[in-house]
Amino acid sequence: MPPMLSFSFLLDLYNIAVTYSTKENTYEVLTSQFDYNTHASYKFEHAMMTEECGTETQLLSELTKLANAENNDAAKTCLRLIANHCIIHRKELSRENQDIIKSKIFTTRPPKHVSKKNKQFIPNNNSAKNSAILIDRAKNIKKK
Repeated sequence: MPPMLSFSFLLDLYNIAVTYSTKENTYEVLTSQFDYNTHASYKFEHAMMTEECGTETQLLSELTKLANAENNDAAKTCLRLIANHCIIHRKELSRENQDIIKSKIFTTRPPKHVSKKNKQFIPNNNSAKNSAILIDRAKNIKKK
């Protein structure tokens, strides 16, 4: 199974449980008495619960906190799927808040670049289009 499909299936299972079990009173109890910050899956479930019963401010806060805290690819993929579900299924989510979610979660930051003096383009004869490969000279210079 491809990873995206696996994550989607897992989050759908979480979402079924969250949809049928989360109401205002259970949301308040689970938010105040349960430490959901101990595991990543608890954080995702809490974000889904916030989508179901929380306010827009709470939802934005939860998604932003998750976006800043999670740094591995699997967690970011799950977060993107949760945010996408929020944008599609939460009817009262304003356009402004949708744009905030998109800008914080779906944008990718460009990689840090090596300084110009350490870059060198070398043609690659193995490719049909003779493309260039970026090589960092600093790593390839032999120290004498």
